[in-house]
Amino acid sequence: MTHVPELLRINQMNWGNNNIDCLPQQPTLPDGIVFAHKFKKPKLPELPFSIDELPFSYEEDSQRFKAFDYVPTLEEGLRAEVFPCMEKPEEELKNMIECREIREQIRQLTTLHQYNLMRREYNPNAPLHKISLHSIFSGSPGTGKTTLGRLYASLLYQAGALTHGHVVVASRSTFLGTNFGDEEKAVHAVLNAARGGVLMIDEAYLLNPPHPNDPGKHVLQLMMPILADENMHDIAIVLCGYSEPMENLLNLNEGLASRFPNRFKFPDFSVQQLLEISKLRIKKFDYHFTPKAWKLYKELVTQLYEHRDKKKWGNAREVAHLLDKIYIHHAKRCMSAPNAEKMSALTVADVKPVERTLNFTPPHRIGFR
Repeated sequence: MTHVPELLRINQMNWGNNNIDCLPQQPTLPDGIVFAHKFKKPKLPELPFSIDELPFSYEEDSQRFKAFDYVPTLEEGLRAEVFPCMEKPEEELKNMIECREIREQIRQLTTLHQYNLMRREYNPNAPLHKISLHSIFSGSPGTGKTTLGRLYASLLYQAGALTHGHVVVASRSTFLGTNFGDEEKAVHAVLNAARGGVLMIDEAYLLNPPHPNDPGKHVLQLMMPILADENMHDIAIVLCGYSEPMENLLNLNEGLASRFPNRFKFPDFSVQQLLEISKLRIKKFDYHFTPKAWKLYKELVTQLYEHRDKKKWGNAREVAHLLDKIYIHHAKRCMSAPNAEKMSALTVADVKPVERTLNFTPPHRIGFR
């Protein structure tokens, strides 16, 4: 049987005014069949055609449904970022460095949800397993939390757990305004924008500052009805931040920790892993290091790592900034006498000027060593 997630998800949507928005855009199916943008409320699961009658698979014709074009409109003044669903999340996940355990955790969640769908198909009255998608991403900056958040949403979408698979990235500043009560309006707007996808709250521990009357403490309390509602399946809330502050945040409310059963830990990258990340980054631009340039680059990354300030170290962001500087010198060099071979090779002449700008002074320490 061919499974089309968009069609199966109709059962998860609310009707509202006797109409249902099935898809972001109206697609045209083969043989002249048109999937209507709105349906009058029928008895579910009544459809204009049988899923078995579709002469193509969802994987082969996903572009017909334009599902990856969906981006919600944010309310004016709402400070948040929105990322659409990714088309090939499995490939991106394979390229993530040292994420084997995280991949397995996500696979377990998606497999269980797909099993629920299959079980309902064979026995509509069978009890289904309860699955919470709410999660904690803990780790240092630059360890891939935002990237994994996008993959998480897209993989849940592919499994039929979310109707859109987009990501809304928010922070403390998203929820707090200048007037009393602004946080309630912002929470409502953000949750509406994240319906069908993932809401990521970056540096979520900042919602739990020391001051007892700080309005940030109200934000998660306002989300508790969503977190506590076991029937609210079409949204995943992900809290991100450093490990220790995140644990302190979860202690803010007795029931808060239990609402986030999925814990993803992002360890800091080693030098070798940072070099692997560098290779993946330059490959996206069809670049390669010459042997001498690669040797010099490895020395730079090693020195950066050895002299890092652990409290400020940005992991993959550090090599991203380093490569950006190299690209600038590479562009200057190539503009003087461009040719295809020259433009694809990163040489010592591109790396050497960056080396002179780096400061390898160790972080200041107080006391005896």
